[in-house]
Amino acid sequence: MSILRKARLNEVPEGYRDILACPSPKEQVNSWLCPQRFLLPLWPEFIMSIRWGAGDFVEHSNSILCCFELPVQGNLRLIQRGGVSLIEPGSAGILYRGEDSRLETGPAGYCRKYSIGLRGSALTAVLAGAGLTERQVVPVPDLPRLLALLERMAEELRLQDTARCAALCGGAMELLAHLALAEPEPPDERMALALNLFAINVPNRVSVGEIAARLHVSVMTLDRMFRRHSGKAPGAYFRELKMQTAQELLRQKNLTIQQIADRVGYSDALAFSREFRKYAGISPTGYRERLSSDLFK
Repeated sequence: MSILRKARLNEVPEGYRDILACPSPKEQVNSWLCPQRFLLPLWPEFIMSIRWGAGDFVEHSNSILCCFELPVQGNLRLIQRGGVSLIEPGSAGILYRGEDSRLETGPAGYCRKYSIGLRGSALTAVLAGAGLTERQVVPVPDLPRLLALLERMAEELRLQDTARCAALCGGAMELLAHLALAEPEPPDERMALALNLFAINVPNRVSVGEIAARLHVSVMTLDRMFRRHSGKAPGAYFRELKMQTAQELLRQKNLTIQQIADRVGYSDALAFSREFRKYAGISPTGYRERLSSDLFK
């Protein structure tokens, strides 16, 4: 990770600090590092309303949050997963947690936008169950309603009242539900059910064969469905889902490695640690240690 404008890093919330080059003054940033946030399945780390001009951009390297960008005026260009997408009013861009991305002002030369960054132990499973893991730009047919939701959540973040934590968690779920229901074309019902089955079975020790049997399809058919949908085999998709969930759980310092292994469907902590190292390039213990460094705070 490299820093382009260090002077601006203290002006933006945690998780959005990876790299920021935006000389325009911020309009409003609402961020609350609630001590209880790691206990919640979903948590809105920040909500930001800002105007970008020509040349403004933000880059993430292995982002710790999943961010959603909603232009109100102008447009944005999202560079992620080897492709380029245009985000315009009436749509939302998704910057995925744990991935590299670049967001920049689009061809309009300016953009007024809302941004929200989410984290939480259930985030990966909820995104998967909602069919949002492979879609980088999703339609937002009722933008005013969604913006009203963000404004309400921003006010709750400003209050920093622990009694409102559950409401903020619910607001994050409502946001994801809005985006999940905005699919313009009827989804493949079998694929949607498969994504949900994998998501709800992250804590369980089930095989791809068992998932296929519940769907009443062969393993070969399930494999074809997944490769066509995501370019991945179902087994690889399921392991990634488990490891992404484990990354969130490792933020909870009260959980042992064995407890985390159990929560992502591994009875053996050593087997879990081997799988985690393959995915993240570091052991679970090493990853947890790095979380306490300034880079991952």
